[in-house]
Amino acid sequence: MKKKISNRKNSIELLKQRYELDEENKLFDINLRLDNLDELVERSVSTDKKLFLNEDADDFILHYLRDIPSGYKCNMTLHIADYEGYEKKEVMNAFKDMVELNKIRFKKENRKKIALVILLVVAGLAFIVMSKTLLAGLFNSATMNSIVEETVDIIGWVFIWEAVTLLFLNPSEILKNAREIVFKLKSFKLK
Repeated sequence: MKKKISNRKNSIELLKQRYELDEENKLFDINLRLDNLDELVERSVSTDKKLFLNEDADDFILHYLRDIPSGYKCNMTLHIADYEGYEKKEVMNAFKDMVELNKIRFKKENRKKIALVILLVVAGLAFIVMSKTLLAGLFNSATMNSIVEETVDIIGWVFIWEAVTLLFLNPSEILKNAREIVFKLKSFKLK
């Protein structure tokens, strides 16, 4: 436990060398600079009137948010030298849309995951109950009854274990990325 606390303190100290930290509010100020907008624009769907950001924009922001320890938030300011003909307001709207899309993905993925966990638990419990009640005495042979009961019981426990794995041990990439934006990004500005 001491090592984990020490690692967290070291992480915060290293981040304080890069970014300003309001220790009272646990809030980092991250200032980023881009020469031009080109590497973040999705050219195949963007038009002169509407700007769409590509996955690199997500990755660009997430790269910095992943370093922020849990319990801390950040204000992020992006300084762009060349807006490539797009207005600052359009670019800001595109980033807002990206953040909102991540929030929607987070909620949607979370709902799907919870529904799947509930389904797996119900199915697992149904198999376990079935192995203890419905299958008892199904065959004339005690050995065959025992084999079938154990097999169905194991299937039930596998379903329950899969639900536990899904819920606690194996978070999806969408949930991890969206969680970073939802819980760590307090504000986003363009300059």
